[in-house]
Amino acid sequence: MLRAAARRFAHPRYLVSDLGGEFTAHSFRKAAATLGVIQRFASADSIKATARLERFWLTLKQAAGLYGLHRPLTAAALEARLETFLLHYLCFRPHEGLAGAVPAEVLLGLEPLHLRSVEPPRGLRGHGSIEPPFGVAHLDPDDRRFPILTIAA
Repeated sequence: MLRAAARRFAHPRYLVSDLGGEFTAHSFRKAAATLGVIQRFASADSIKATARLERFWLTLKQAAGLYGLHRPLTAAALEARLETFLLHYLCFRPHEGLAGAVPAEVLLGLEPLHLRSVEPPRGLRGHGSIEPPFGVAHLDPDDRRFPILTIAA
C-alpha cells in the first residue's frame, strides 16, 4: 500500500507513526527503506504527536459504520463504504482545522467556497417561511449518512 501511494502521489520524505505492528513489520520497514522514506516514531508520552491521525481513523470508523452491527460482509462492501466516506470527507465536509475549508479545496489551492456564501434569507414577520434554495441529499441514502446540499427542485 505504501508503494502504491508513493507511485500515485509522491514519495514522502518522512513517515511518522506509532509503534503499531503494521508499522514495525519487516515488510513495511523494507518498503519504506526502498522508497528512501525516513521512518520516525511518535513519542508514547506525547498524545499530540499522533492525535490528528487517531482522530481521522476514529472519524472514518464511525462514519463508515465500522462499529456495531452494520459491518460490511464483503471486501467490496467495505471498499464502497470507505470510498463514499472519503469522498464526503475530502470534498464536502468542512474542517475546523482548515478554517472551514474542505481538504480538496486546500489540496488544489482553491478559494474555499464558504468564503463566498451568502447569509440565507430570513423573511419578515407575518409573511410565512421562505423555502431554502437547497435540499439535503445523502451520499449513502440507505443509512442517511454523508449529507450534501443539492439545488432545490
